[in-house]
This record gives sequence, structure tokens and C-alpha cells, in this order.
Amino acid sequence: MSTKDNIDFIKEEVSSQEKFLEGFFHIEKYYKKYKILIISVVVISIVAIIGYNANNYISGQNKIKANDAYNALQVEHSEEQVAILEKYSPKLHQIYAFRQFLDGKTDTAPALDIGILQDILEYQQATISRDTTKLDKYSLSQDASLKDMALLSQAFLLIKENNSKQAITLLDTITPTSQLQPFAKLLKHYTITLDTDAPAQ
Repeated sequence: MSTKDNIDFIKEEVSSQEKFLEGFFHIEKYYKKYKILIISVVVISIVAIIGYNANNYISGQNKIKANDAYNALQVEHSEEQVAILEKYSPKLHQIYAFRQFLDGKTDTAPALDIGILQDILEYQQATISRDTTKLDKYSLSQDASLKDMALLSQAFLLIKENNSKQAITLLDTITPTSQLQPFAKLLKHYTITLDTDAPAQ
């Protein structure tokens, strides 16, 4: 290597080191200027990550406790397990209380905020009461998911009361695509058969 090549090589090395130091000083200058902001962002990020992971861990532990309590309640009813279930999973507690009510293990209908369970409970109470007015009220409510079932039950009660015409009118309101349509047709046929078999007065 010639002396000139050596000098060019040294110049390039010095130039690259100068650029590195220059870049480092720029970074240091920005760091000093925004030091508090940078540290704040880093600390907030670390706290957020720790908080998120802690929340996930606690949530997971609560689910485990609630599931253990629910499984224990499937074996034997215990007020202690009911309290644990209510504390760690209020919705699962509502499902358990609803099941207890349906099974006849409690006489009091539970307070429910799970829409579908509340809907089923209203239908169940209207059906058990065998009250056509309650069934009518239920079937007319907008969010009645068991509307066709309520109409079928109501029509059946009307047939038992010898009110076939009103029963047929109700059965005609069951949607044609409903899975209960075959039962509605059977009940209509039954009412027609009853009307033709009835003795003339």
C-alpha cells in the first residue's frame, strides 16, 4: 500500500468516526432536551405492560376460582361456593341461580341481567301459570325469542277452553318458516276435528 492510500484510508476512518460522534452528540442533545418526556414514556409503557399482565393474571385466577366453585356446586349445594361464584363470576352465578329455579330447588325467581335467560324465565313463568293473558303479553313483547312457542302454548290453552276460533287465529300468526309450524298445523287440524265432532246444539 502506498502512503497516499494509507492517508486516504485514515481520512475515511476519521471521517466516519466524526460522523458517528456527530450523530451521538445530536442524540445526546435531543435526549437532554426531551429527557423528561422520554423517561415518562418509558415508565408509562413499563407500568402499562405490568398492569395489563397483572390484570390478565387476576382475571384468569378469578375464572379458575369461579369454575372451581361452579364445579363444586354441581356435586353439592354450598352457600360458601355460591358466594364465591357470585363474587368471581356474577354471570355464571346467574346461570346457576336460574338452573336452580328451573329445577325447582328454589321458589324465588333470580334477578337476571342476561337477556336470553330473562326471556326464558318470563316465558317459563307465563307457561307455568297457564294464563293466556301472560302468554299474550309475552308474545307481544318485541324481544320475545320464544314468541312462536308462547303462541303455540296460548293456542293450546284456548283450545282447552273451547275457544277454537281464537286459537286458530293465533296459530295463523306463527311465522311460516318457524320450526313450530308443523305443530301449529297439527293443532289447527285438531281444532277443526273438534269442531266437526262437536254435537250440534
